[in-house]
Amino acid sequence: MIENEEVLDIHELGQLIKRTPRTITTDLVRHPERVPPYFKLPGARKPLWLKRTVNAFLRSHAELAGAAADDATPRDVTRASKRE
Repeated sequence: MIENEEVLDIHELGQLIKRTPRTITTDLVRHPERVPPYFKLPGARKPLWLKRTVNAFLRSHAELAGAAADDATPRDVTRASKRE
């Protein structure tokens, strides 16, 4: 049940995830995986987000980024770079 849940509009979401509303709108269509899951109220045109859903989305991506950084292998130092 949703009681006293904080609901974010596109401007509030943008401040939280450091993106402009225009970028978020574009990502909703072109790259939906880059935007947290949203909902629309009946009869409303604009998407809304629950703050807990956004936080879970950010947490899951932070964990994925951390795991990817742990799995990264250091550059082979025996091979010369193009500049060397």
